[in-house]
Amino acid sequence: MGSRYALIVATDRYSDAGLRELAAPAHDAEALAAVLGDPAVGDFDVATLSNQSAQDVRMAVEDFFADRDRSDTLLLHFSGHGLKNAAGELFLAAADTRPGRLASTGIGSDFLSRQMADSRAERIVLLLDCCYGGAFPRGMVVRAAGEAQVLEAFAAQSDVAGGKGRAVVTASSAMEYSFEEGSLTDDASGSPSVFTGALVDALASGEADTDGDGWVGLHELFEYVSSAVRTVNPHQTPHMWTFGSQGELLIARSRVRRVRPTPLSDELAEALVSPLAATRFGVVDLLRQRLVGDDLGLAATALETLRQLVHDDSRRVAEAAAGAVDAAVPRTTPSAVHLIGDESGAGAAEVTVEGPPLALAGTVTSTDPRIRAVYAEPVIGIVVQSRAGEPVSGSVTVEGPCGSVGVPVELVAATTSPRAADPPRATPPVSPPPPPARALPPEAPRRPAAAEPARDRSESAMVRWAAGGLLALSGLVLLYVNRPGDPEQYKAFYDEAQSGWYVYRSPDDSWVLASVVCIVSAVLSALARNRPRHLALGALLGGSLYLFDDGFAFLALGFAYADGVAKWRTTLVVSASIAAAVLVLVRPRLSPPARPAWLPLGMLAAGAVLVMGNEVIALDDTSPLDVFGPLVYLSIAIVTLLAAAAMCSPDRRTREVLGVAAATMQVVALYGTFGWRTSDQLGPHMAVMLPGTLLILGAIAFGALRPAQQPVVAGT
Repeated sequence: MGSRYALIVATDRYSDAGLRELAAPAHDAEALAAVLGDPAVGDFDVATLSNQSAQDVRMAVEDFFADRDRSDTLLLHFSGHGLKNAAGELFLAAADTRPGRLASTGIGSDFLSRQMADSRAERIVLLLDCCYGGAFPRGMVVRAAGEAQVLEAFAAQSDVAGGKGRAVVTASSAMEYSFEEGSLTDDASGSPSVFTGALVDALASGEADTDGDGWVGLHELFEYVSSAVRTVNPHQTPHMWTFGSQGELLIARSRVRRVRPTPLSDELAEALVSPLAATRFGVVDLLRQRLVGDDLGLAATALETLRQLVHDDSRRVAEAAAGAVDAAVPRTTPSAVHLIGDESGAGAAEVTVEGPPLALAGTVTSTDPRIRAVYAEPVIGIVVQSRAGEPVSGSVTVEGPCGSVGVPVELVAATTSPRAADPPRATPPVSPPPPPARALPPEAPRRPAAAEPARDRSESAMVRWAAGGLLALSGLVLLYVNRPGDPEQYKAFYDEAQSGWYVYRSPDDSWVLASVVCIVSAVLSALARNRPRHLALGALLGGSLYLFDDGFAFLALGFAYADGVAKWRTTLVVSASIAAAVLVLVRPRLSPPARPAWLPLGMLAAGAVLVMGNEVIALDDTSPLDVFGPLVYLSIAIVTLLAAAAMCSPDRRTREVLGVAAATMQVVALYGTFGWRTSDQLGPHMAVMLPGTLLILGAIAFGALRPAQQPVVAGT
């Protein structure tokens, strides 16, 4: 895994009176070191060298290029005077350089060339902010007094084998000077040179990322800097030479993702101003599909247009547009990070950003310099470093075209117990994502893998009422076919051939309860909206699946008694239709799967084991497992599957519907336990069934309905 190293050499004070002092190099070093060392931008390990002797500079440069790996990226920046000897050879001036003794007191270009050629690193960039002779306009301070030939000085780099990516970038051509802004003064508040200032601006702003792939390549950087320099001073033209370069050298990440909106088609623009609300409503659906698509240009245009439609005169159009915009806002899993520092006081975690591709095209910032956040879509690598065991509290913010989301970050010392509400969960340390192992040219803007388009589920009132009415009518059918009748009139099931087990229908049995749940939930789904409606649909799904499970088991085993066969067949068909209708209305989204917390998963597994154990407890020397066989576990299997799917879904609505469905089905199953056992048999069954149900409900509450509250903690 390659590392990134930068060495910044700045010289602005000279012992020789013939070399004029410069104002910019100190500011060059400070500004460039800050942006290159920023983990969200350059992520370089930066070292600076200011006003050192030629020997010290040579030793530092040799150490910098030595003992590197092939996958490393090296960047050397020199800011100061550039000189040439009588033979036209280039030398860089150090603090003790004597213009008349350049061979012994200067840093020769041949020395730099040899160090670059001998280094094992495959990606090396040399930035020279010095001048090489030429014009001198008023108001600028010249940095050197002669012409130097960079291409000749570093021509040896072209002979380096293996296609290594070597590049030399100069602040001006061989016939021009490099300039500082303003006259030379002793003001400590001076600014960087024209060249380095443009370099810092390009990296810090991310404006140099012209292709919008999230990276600033060397060629992109050069084009931006060259244009900026020539805008300030047309007499200065930066130059770049590459030697054995294959592909683009990636210099830094872009703070700002440049997304260029794609204009709407004439037909779509015309439909937007249609006087018919139905036409505009159809446009909303098309824009919603574009918003969650992979084409960021179309998505950006769709987002802006939908935001305008939020204020549409038609309430139906405005609500649909608002729902589409809200669905595109980025989310994070987990939504908060609580860490326990290791022995060195450090902690690390990963946070996944969820949403459509446009929502992922954002930037990450932190409120505390001790919190380093590196974003490699869709994962944020967070590393927190505490000093002397002191706690760290701050946040990381993801901001993009679709909105922003904050992630609170907290680190406490290893000796300090975490808050009771935040049980620790070990997470392996995560290093900030490295740059690609080889610098290859980006063939197209990077399109991160994202969740399947999140569909807008905001149906109109008419659709809700129609669907709710049909579902309520289906619930009434279930209640009718499962009616109890007179006491001991109808047998719900009867194992006449083997165990002799049977159960009469009664007004308080679980099938009546499940039917009532279906009716009430269907009515609520027609009246409610947003989250209450999702919860109602979840309860409806759970009640119908409970009836489906029992109907399937009784019919498959031949336990339906007399006219009970027709009743259970009707129950099976109607309950399956209700469940299918709910899934069509909800359209659950299960990919890409989110990573659930371990604690809720453990609770779910433990609860399922206890509930399964309930089926082996004997009643009159016979257990439910003996009577129903493996089908006795169908109910808990469905509950576990629903709960696990809810925990792993990246979509909040899906989690709510499936989570409530699993909870409803398990609660009705617990209630049904009372009807199958006599009072003296309930004790052993409740001893396992009740704790198992509580564990399952707890797992759903913490893992599915409130997954964002689960912390990620790095253990010591």
